[in-house]
Amino acid sequence: MTHKNVIIYISYIAKINICSILFRSGNNMKKTTFLTTLTASLLFLISVPFILSSCTSECTHDYLTSTVVAPTCGSEGYTLNTCTSCKSEFKTNYKLPTGHTLSATVFSPTCEKEGYTYYSCACGYSYTSETLPPSGHSYTEKVTEATCSTSGYTEYLCVVCEHTYKSDFVSATEHDMKATVYSPTRTSAGYTEYTCNTCGDSYKDNFIFFSDILGGGYIETSEVVAKGIDVSKWQHTVVSENVYKPLDWNAIKAAGIDFAILRAGYRGYETKTINKDPVFDMNYEGAKAAGINVGAYFYSVATNEQELDEEVDALLGWLEGKQFEYPIYFDIEHSSLEDATQKENLTRLCMRFVTRMRENGYYGAVYANQNWLNNYLYREALEGFCDIWYAHYITGDASVTVGDIFVWDTEEFGAQLAVWQYTDSGIIENCGVSSTATVDMNYSYKDYPSIMKKYGLNGYTDNSDAQG
Repeated sequence: MTHKNVIIYISYIAKINICSILFRSGNNMKKTTFLTTLTASLLFLISVPFILSSCTSECTHDYLTSTVVAPTCGSEGYTLNTCTSCKSEFKTNYKLPTGHTLSATVFSPTCEKEGYTYYSCACGYSYTSETLPPSGHSYTEKVTEATCSTSGYTEYLCVVCEHTYKSDFVSATEHDMKATVYSPTRTSAGYTEYTCNTCGDSYKDNFIFFSDILGGGYIETSEVVAKGIDVSKWQHTVVSENVYKPLDWNAIKAAGIDFAILRAGYRGYETKTINKDPVFDMNYEGAKAAGINVGAYFYSVATNEQELDEEVDALLGWLEGKQFEYPIYFDIEHSSLEDATQKENLTRLCMRFVTRMRENGYYGAVYANQNWLNNYLYREALEGFCDIWYAHYITGDASVTVGDIFVWDTEEFGAQLAVWQYTDSGIIENCGVSSTATVDMNYSYKDYPSIMKKYGLNGYTDNSDAQG
């Protein structure tokens, strides 16, 4: 193709574009579109010489290919003309950008975030507008009162988004505790139960076991709680064979005696027979009628467990149906048993007696004098196991009355024990004691009557109900 032919061809294209413009104007084309297209055609005509000048003089541009590029939202369309020989290019038939086709998505405001309308085009173009402020939370309030152990507070809950938080904290109140004491029994521990009057919470503390009540001979006080005597048939006037004159227990009470330890029975050393003291029941009834508290003892010469068990079985039969405010004692003191090589055996017999008494609901204890405790028994072991009725006379042969006062000597006697027999020369006038006899006198440093009644021992009904 020659330059002349190219010019004619380009002029032909320009005419086509102009005619297209006129045709469109005749169809009421918008003014803006008309001017834009006209301007593009004129520019094209002006640029023809430059286009031609870019072609090499050797290329005749006989073949042109056209590639139509469609307009997009933001860029114009056109036809790209390319010479297949020299690859020269020029554009014709420009088309305006189509503009964005927007879709709108409305996002409502939330309690904490703004609302807005989101506009987006398929080409990826987007923007937001029509912003609305957050709606704010709409809270309900729930008040949790403070308790004894937990803090109080107000909980705020948004009914829209369920956002929650706590505020207005109040410190926990203190427990209003009431203490209820439950005493131990032979089968269960005692304790103090603390219960809050406000919230009902409770816990147990200060546990005490039955063995704690019975075990251990040492006490902390040297204050005399009660004054007592111990008696057997030897304090009675014999009327005839196996008949004895009763004691005047009212006179004994009036003299200032609070308790009496009665011999219940004994085993004969030579005969080995077990005997009930013939005045035991009479003394029990007389002392009780006069308002004197009583205990009992068995005088033993047992050398083995079999003999001991025989004595205990007999004793339990004699005690049945009676109530004793003082312990049931194992009296071991016969000179025939004074053998240091038997210390362990004798100590075991003492402990076995106490254990068997406990098993049968009695407060078992041991009677022993200072000589026996120091030489024929394991003193520390025994005193740590049970109560001791300690015999040690400090008055010689001098007569002693109830009003005479004597003091426990720790340096001489050792640690304070529960009952002290301090004389065998006691005199109580006009009480029926044989004119040839005196009575043993004792101090008690322990409130035995309260223990027996509280814990249901020695024939008393279990009274271990709660003490508030």
